[in-house]
Amino acid sequence: IMSACKEEGFTPVSIASTHPNVVAPVVIVVFKEGYVLARTWEEHNYCAIDVGLWGGFRNDHSFQKRLAETLKPKTLSSFRIIVGGMYGSSTWREDVEAIGPQIVQRRNCDVPEEKDVEFSDDVAKRMAVDEATNLAASTNIIAAVICGVKDKVDCIAVDVLEKSAKVAKVVPIWTCPDLSEDDEDPARLVKMFECESRTVS
Repeated sequence: IMSACKEEGFTPVSIASTHPNVVAPVVIVVFKEGYVLARTWEEHNYCAIDVGLWGGFRNDHSFQKRLAETLKPKTLSSFRIIVGGMYGSSTWREDVEAIGPQIVQRRNCDVPEEKDVEFSDDVAKRMAVDEATNLAASTNIIAAVICGVKDKVDCIAVDVLEKSAKVAKVVPIWTCPDLSEDDEDPARLVKMFECESRTVS
């Protein structure tokens, strides 16, 4: 198989095989333009060969013929699945000439320009919360949501959950805005306690 690949102009990359004592041993040869996978059943004198090409299509028929000449089977049958190749492969530009041009959506004879899809973080967050809510088995959910400082940040999860048919009640837990970041402040614990009391009340 390796010699047939080289003779057809394919570029070998690697070869691997299973232990010969296993049922239906497998040999796979990988090259830049595709691969060949061979499975054998010695007790039935049978060999199945898969040839996958994502490039070098001009050698398709001659490669199949050369494999048959190399293996010399008593009987031979085959079928073919046509694919469009792989953009960016080493033989892509040559393959375009062999298998035809790419089908591109055109309007007014102008090729459309590729544009980056705008997808904001807020949209992603809304979708994530909505999908996670849909996975819940309950239809009478009470949801607690930890948010930032009230009136300074938008709590997207609260907005999404309040519109969900599965959620019966949403309890937003806002960050206390008057807490001091100074851990040495004696009044910090008092303020924290008062804030927590308001939250759970």
